[in-house]
Amino acid sequence: MTKNNTASILHTQANIAFQDTSVARSAFTLIAAPTGRVLLMRKNDPNSGEHGKFEMPGGGLDARESYTAGVIRETHEETGYKIGAPMPVSILTHEGKRGKTELMIFVARADDEFTPEFAQNPVTKLVEHSEHRWFDLEEIKHSDDIHSKQKQDIIARYESIRSIINNAVYDSQNVDISSVHWDYS
Repeated sequence: MTKNNTASILHTQANIAFQDTSVARSAFTLIAAPTGRVLLMRKNDPNSGEHGKFEMPGGGLDARESYTAGVIRETHEETGYKIGAPMPVSILTHEGKRGKTELMIFVARADDEFTPEFAQNPVTKLVEHSEHRWFDLEEIKHSDDIHSKQKQDIIARYESIRSIINNAVYDSQNVDISSVHWDYS
């Protein structure tokens, strides 16, 4: 399968509203500023093993919601920032305490290094994040303060993510994803 076919399949999957709700689905985004740095936020959940670690904005999809719609909604809920045209990078499966979760990672472009507006989660009543920081991708690879699974996912797809961010930063009007090296190993 060529990289263009793989990218096309990934874009198709990103926009499907799944009818099967037996599998948990999540979507996360690396928001890239014109500086090339990405936004991560410090998790504020004392019941989580990742409490205090920086993570990508995102979360669980609602029933019959596409990955794209879910990442736009979740990112807005968690940051107050409305992303447009998020680009899917990869789809992954993780086994967690709640069973199998399929998740999709996106890259989205921001106009600047904005300050997120942290909101209270309507279910847990917690403010989900305690602070934010804009990271260089290289810095994420070497930091011990990054959510462990997300860090693994970023490192595993590092070159693809870096290429997409560079395209988004340097060609903000038209990102040509067909020229990106897609690595799904």
